Amino acid sequence: IEVVTWRPVGSVLEQLSTKLVGGGPHLRKLDVVFSPNDRFLLQTESMGKIKLQLNVILRNFQKFGIEL
Repeated sequence: IEVVTWRPVGSVLEQLSTKLVGGGPHLRKLDVVFSPNDRFLLQTESMGKIKLQLNVILRNFQKFGIEL
């Protein structure tokens, strides 16, 4: 699975602080990420992609009637 990552863009002062000290701006309210009506208001920048490899353990599937 390939996941696109992003981070919020802060003010000019916050961006300067990020360059000099590290860290970065944080979201004040996490619920804006999950609300489609509010998400488009976020100022963000792309941070790249992450490739995930998932391993799933299949156990007791037959016991619960799950077919693959």
